[in-house]
Amino acid sequence: MIDVTDYGAARKLVADLVARYGRLDGLVLNAGMVVAAPVADMAIDDWNRQIDVNLTAPFVMAQAALPHLIESRGAIVAVSSVGAVQTGPGLGAYAAAKAGIGQLMKCIAYENARFGVRANTVTPGWIRTEMGDEEMRALPIGDDLEAAYHKVSEHVPQRRAGTAMEAAEVIAFLLSPAASFVNGAEYAVDGGSLIANSGMTYFDSQM
Repeated sequence: MIDVTDYGAARKLVADLVARYGRLDGLVLNAGMVVAAPVADMAIDDWNRQIDVNLTAPFVMAQAALPHLIESRGAIVAVSSVGAVQTGPGLGAYAAAKAGIGQLMKCIAYENARFGVRANTVTPGWIRTEMGDEEMRALPIGDDLEAAYHKVSEHVPQRRAGTAMEAAEVIAFLLSPAASFVNGAEYAVDGGSLIANSGMTYFDSQM
């Protein structure tokens, strides 16, 4: 376990893994955090911390890994968020960083495709994780996680949150040879939330 914003430690982690295993075939960029606050009120330290963890740290890790991934013709998968496309209250820094990581992966994909390296993004919606649980507990529903996840999934076409395994399966696919011609793509793992107009869900009961 390292602090990904300790950029020296992040680079050392990559070097240590290559020294131990002799090669690096894949990199998953999954660190994330959110501090919700309106843009007008957000402390600069909270802005910087979220950009550091959600965008700069993935850049540093990818930069350190690229020489080894070029050698192995490997792949990178970054975990973004539907917050990169649709936002909500207090998500200025988080949304900006997650949108940035999608573009970063596209740039890496373009620049390194000629070397056999692929870089893609997974864009999850509500996924049941420790971070998700913390956000659920912030809702005025008490400590009933089931009720909280049900509430935030009301406008998701599949009417539920996803599981970590459902996201992991997509990540594993994008790292695998089965996705050998997938590069610079963004895969939504969101139960259809990005295709739904929440204002139209009223009509679900009329169908």
